[in-house]
Amino acid sequence: MPTTLEMLPVKQQLSTEFTFIHTDWGVVGIIARGALLVRLILPTRNEEQAHSVIEKFDATASLQRNLLPDLQQDITDYFQGKPVHFKVRLDLL
Repeated sequence: MPTTLEMLPVKQQLSTEFTFIHTDWGVVGIIARGALLVRLILPTRNEEQAHSVIEKFDATASLQRNLLPDLQQDITDYFQGKPVHFKVRLDLL
């Protein structure tokens, strides 16, 4: 009796996205996949500097201004000296 193999769907890989956050200390970059933070770029002088760091990590990442809005607010508050409890899920892969 012939057997058939059922093909399971391949898990789609999420695209990498980034945004910039303008703080009192400079421009912070965040890189994410879906709702998971992949990397945080410490403050730089401008978006161009932050973007050059991001490109070294993933040249295919696309700009998404509304990326992780709660984290953006937490980072802004943190660099204004406000107490912050970061609640963000991480992509550790």
